Amino acid sequence: SFIIDIDYFKQYNDHYGHVMGDECLKNVAKVIREVCDSHCISARFGGDEFVIICADVSEKWVKEVASAIIENVAALKLESVDSPISDYVSVSIGAYWGIISDKENLKSLIDKADKGLYKAKENGRNNYCIVSGKNNEQAVQ
Repeated sequence: SFIIDIDYFKQYNDHYGHVMGDECLKNVAKVIREVCDSHCISARFGGDEFVIICADVSEKWVKEVASAIIENVAALKLESVDSPISDYVSVSIGAYWGIISDKENLKSLIDKADKGLYKAKENGRNNYCIVSGKNNEQAVQ
């Protein structure tokens, strides 16, 4: 599972307005759809967050998808003058990868990915952090 947050989206929305904010959300959603395989489900999850739920994927695949989303959002070159970390819109990603028990539900998977998102934000944003089923975290920028 992944949770993706647009970095400093409130500042973007305040500066460019809600119409441009909606266009930004649509562009990021398009990147997510293009990067993810057809066996994944992606959805908007609140204001400027998105979730992706996938089954039967490798840790390597999770890293590749997270990197591709970050790179493809950057390649959109959506100007973001009020962002303290980039001249363009960027995203932070938390991901959970591991064997899922019968006790897991959607909320618990998102909560685990959310721990990675907080770590990615602590590490400066515009990066990802994968939390593994063995509680082994790794952040990559």
